[in-house]
Amino acid sequence: MHYIDFFIRLGLYPLTCLIFMNLFPVHRSRSTKVCFLIFSSLLLTLIEWGMHGVSIIKYDGWKLQYSFFKYLFIFLLVYINGFVSSKLSKGNSME
Repeated sequence: MHYIDFFIRLGLYPLTCLIFMNLFPVHRSRSTKVCFLIFSSLLLTLIEWGMHGVSIIKYDGWKLQYSFFKYLFIFLLVYINGFVSSKLSKGNSME
């Protein structure tokens, strides 16, 4: 097992999602939101490419080309989760 790879995945990806949610342009247009999703996915793919290039992370059957779509999917799920959570918390307020 690649321990450095494990700890990077354990720390980097959750922190990235937290940063993503805090920087997400909530009150902007849909096109700005889509551009932000694409940019975030490209940025993380570039970081992963760099870490793979210096052998910090290793692939076992994985291709870097998959990573962009993986990050796009993950960020989309994080956005949907935040959106639904926000709507539910507003609907359940005790005012």
